Amino acid sequence: MAKQLTFTRYLYNADEVLFSFLESLLAKKDIKKTIFWISEYYYSGFKDESWKYIFTIYEWFYKEIKPKWDKKIKVDYELWLENKGPISYLLVVINNLFSIGSSPKRFIEIAKQYYEINRINVKKENNRISWKKNKRLVNKQSKMLIEDNDMGEKAWKILKKRRKYEISNTIGCFKLDRYEDDHYIKSYLYNWEYYANFSPIWRKRIEIHKGTFEGKEIKFDNIDLQEKFYESYGYEPDEQDMETHMKSLRDMKEKVTMNKWLRHIYKKIDI
Repeated sequence: MAKQLTFTRYLYNADEVLFSFLESLLAKKDIKKTIFWISEYYYSGFKDESWKYIFTIYEWFYKEIKPKWDKKIKVDYELWLENKGPISYLLVVINNLFSIGSSPKRFIEIAKQYYEINRINVKKENNRISWKKNKRLVNKQSKMLIEDNDMGEKAWKILKKRRKYEISNTIGCFKLDRYEDDHYIKSYLYNWEYYANFSPIWRKRIEIHKGTFEGKEIKFDNIDLQEKFYESYGYEPDEQDMETHMKSLRDMKEKVTMNKWLRHIYKKIDI
């Protein structure tokens, strides 16, 4: 997970993408949304980090339910390494986790070190579901994902078209990177290149166009390189409509505690 404010390929906050993915996966309501969030992180260049996050989620929320599935996940991870990183292997894991219940018991043990959490009891679900490869489903999902966002649209149209979902507004209980930036909205509107540069996909784009930074201001070797960069990647967040802004800038619900977040996901929970 990013250790500072970091923008993804579509200029979401990287940490909020991960927490939105986690919530969507645990809630088991919308597999398309779940896949959108992990693909946003994955295609921002955080490919190995996506796998590490999955292994962590398994340990925290699924191992109690399926104690032997770590071997299944490792098999797909090794296949991913051997085949140079197609997202389909990650989707196999996500579809299987999405199909079963989860338990926050281990997560709570860890989270108590950082958050105030009352005593919690969760009714354990009966999970006799077996691991499946789901090749047809995974192939269909893979085809729907677009690794490179350049599909012929004008750059300034990308955010409006490609931002399919809003970040969750119930993840405010986590220690978000936005809380450490007193000028968070300004950072997004006017210094987005600087914060996007912490994602591998944007770092590569900037380096190809010989971009460097003086403070938080991006500079190019010459005007031609600058024009080429913004022609391809000038997303112009400051010129987007309010709906597009709110996909990443929406306010977090006030007073969302970790208990409330857990209750939001686990309906059968005793807090």
